Amino acid sequence: MGKLLSSECFDSFLLTEAKVRTEATWTMDGRVNRDFFTSEEWEEREKNGFEYITWQSARPYFHELIRGRRAPVSFRFVLSLKPEYLSSIADKSIVSALLINVNYEEGAASLITGVSYSAFTLDRSAESAWDQTVRRFLDSKDIVYSER
Repeated sequence: MGKLLSSECFDSFLLTEAKVRTEATWTMDGRVNRDFFTSEEWEEREKNGFEYITWQSARPYFHELIRGRRAPVSFRFVLSLKPEYLSSIADKSIVSALLINVNYEEGAASLITGVSYSAFTLDRSAESAWDQTVRRFLDSKDIVYSER
């Protein structure tokens, strides 16, 4: 949890959704809310092309929410790799997102990879490539894991 909430480790991701259960249940849709921004700010935001907020900008809120004497009952973060990194791993014409679901429940954390396809394909090589990429990523960040 420390690497997720207290470091820049996952800052190459966007937050698509989150749910944190503490004394209350906090749910967040990571979609950027256009109404919050001025016209000029929105034009600037559109240059980066992100439909969702960055994990980097959301992380401090969740760090503050989760830190404390007691662990949360559970949480779930769905992170999507920023689009500029997608083409180095998968074919952008059929893959719309590479995802990591970070779950915490009953004192245990789990990470589940996922691929969102924008077109039908029988080719599942993107899933294998993404799994291998995530393994290398976790290893490079010294995050200990076991596979099931």
